[in-house]
Amino acid sequence: ILVDDASQGKRMIVKIDLLDAAHRPGKPKGIAKGDALSESARMEQAFAVMKDYRFFKLCLPAVYGMGRYKDAFDFVLFKHYDGERFAWSEYDDQPLILGGRAVPVSSASSIAMMVFDLTQVPVLKFSKKVPTRNYPERVQQCSEEATAAIDKGLITRTAVDARVQEWLIFFEQKKSTLYCIQNGDFYPRNFLQLSESIVLLDWESAIICAVEEVIAYE
Repeated sequence: ILVDDASQGKRMIVKIDLLDAAHRPGKPKGIAKGDALSESARMEQAFAVMKDYRFFKLCLPAVYGMGRYKDAFDFVLFKHYDGERFAWSEYDDQPLILGGRAVPVSSASSIAMMVFDLTQVPVLKFSKKVPTRNYPERVQQCSEEATAAIDKGLITRTAVDARVQEWLIFFEQKKSTLYCIQNGDFYPRNFLQLSESIVLLDWESAIICAVEEVIAYE
């Protein structure tokens, strides 16, 4: 939700997440559950480390505050930025491929610099406050999730098994790699171009992963 805060003279984006009624305070053995507050806490922990670093292209979105309103919803207040989102097939009537178009050459260098910026923060600085990707578990999870795509005819079981086998071969080689922080959803819809920098949005699922994943996800 976009709101104008006349008293502060600024525009804000308000993210609201309704609490699960089945787990609100007062229910037997229940606690209030809302994704926005817990996810934003992870984002806040990541930013607490990253704010001490200077980046070439990467801009972290400003968070004005977060909290829980009574027994109704969680909320997070973000700064509103005037910029242009990167092109992605979700804006097109006829996407070229499932999932999105390739990154245009004109944007590739800026995105590469963002990846470089992410690698500049030592992952040990996060002190386990941001989870690290468990790749053997992730391979198994992707294999299970693919069942839904197979049932819908979007992909064949043979193709899924082939991709999983490729992943397993890669991981079994145990090649040394560089781990870095990323927002958990590193793709063009979350890139907002400003005049000199790029705001990387949607940090609620921040995670530490291999830099190859950041590049491949893009």
